[in-house]
Amino acid sequence: MDPLISWSYTTQGAIDNTTGVAVALQLAKSLSERVNEYSYRILLAGSEESGLRGSRTHVARLYLEESDKIKFVVNVEVFGVKGKQNCVYKIS
Repeated sequence: MDPLISWSYTTQGAIDNTTGVAVALQLAKSLSERVNEYSYRILLAGSEESGLRGSRTHVARLYLEESDKIKFVVNVEVFGVKGKQNCVYKIS
């Protein structure tokens, strides 16, 4: 990102974005390996730090019929860092 236009230039992008992308990609892989009753859309949108521009653009481009079918939205921003406070890193 360009440091002149991004107030989040000094953030830990590898943690902030990469962990969410990894979770989304694994979810997409898992869903593709089974028979599903419903349709799923995995959206990897950018510019969430700048007013959710990527997500807002995606929603604005949906046809009314598409948006009426949406039942749930799950946003995975940061999954966590092992050993840090308030982080779930073991799930059984």
